[in-house]
Amino acid sequence: MTLDVRFAAGFRVPPGSELNEADAAAAVEGSELELKGGLAKRVAALANKAVKLPIEIAFRSDDQTNSVRDSIISVARGRQAEAEARKLAVGLARVTDHRSKLGLLLVVVLREGDERVVHLWRFGAQQDLIAQFHGGHLSVEVLSEAFGAESILFKAARFSGRTDSDRSFWSGRAEDRQAKLPGAAASAYWIERFLSARLAVTPAQGTQVLGEAIAAVMRRARDPDIQARLVAGAISLFNAVGDRVTYDDMAQRLPAAVRGDVLREIEKVYPRATTFTMEAETLNRSLGLRELRLDTGVIVAGPNQSFDRLVTQRSLQRNRVELTTRGEIVATRVKRGRRAG
Repeated sequence: MTLDVRFAAGFRVPPGSELNEADAAAAVEGSELELKGGLAKRVAALANKAVKLPIEIAFRSDDQTNSVRDSIISVARGRQAEAEARKLAVGLARVTDHRSKLGLLLVVVLREGDERVVHLWRFGAQQDLIAQFHGGHLSVEVLSEAFGAESILFKAARFSGRTDSDRSFWSGRAEDRQAKLPGAAASAYWIERFLSARLAVTPAQGTQVLGEAIAAVMRRARDPDIQARLVAGAISLFNAVGDRVTYDDMAQRLPAAVRGDVLREIEKVYPRATTFTMEAETLNRSLGLRELRLDTGVIVAGPNQSFDRLVTQRSLQRNRVELTTRGEIVATRVKRGRRAG
């Protein structure tokens, strides 16, 4: 498989946790690289395996920005790519202590269709890989096809997305083979300290936090109109089931008067830019809504704590019921049907 390489750089990264940023930057040696020979073959092999990296991660952010993500986006867009890749190498040096020896960081950008894929690979010092820096240029020679990818010190990360979208590159996949050692933290050095990321939020976790935040605001609401609009907005979220969303995305479907309250509840747990996949069962349970479904296809839903007061049921013959409720229509929802085929 031929790779469409848009950028590649390599850096010799020494331990620099005790250095200030200027000294760490001076200690890092590297440059843009030409991928050829054994190095090109190994990069191709690693890139093909990268979609199956075992750890799903997402960038941490308190204000919708993350400096590591910013550098990755700049590298993906080809904007001062070598300088931004060097920032990543310096950042890696500053979280590397003397328990780790000199390592090699490769930063590679590939084009896959309309997307750019940014790969980060860190290799420990090894005999079959020689990285030399001379005359301001880094050269990497591979002495063996093994290339050390099986080394316990090997680490990897992969991020992909469209470079014209501000919502891209918030999540990715990673591997830290050293984390497999007994007692090692799965995300401390490579994921948390270097990438400033965290383990990604599962569909159930992300959906539950959203549902519980809305339910908490719903319980505090005193204005009946706000309550009704909040319920309608909450029900509209089911249209996003199965979609990859952020909390900011979902808040836009809620009444403007309570969006800030809901997001503040969410940010007690996760940043508002956190991405996750909406899950129907968890959303239904965490919202605290009760739902009645009739064989006619009609569905009536509302807050569980006041459902019996708002909806009257009258028994009819043959297990039929008549439901009665009153209120102002504040929103409608059209559920997406399944595509044929």
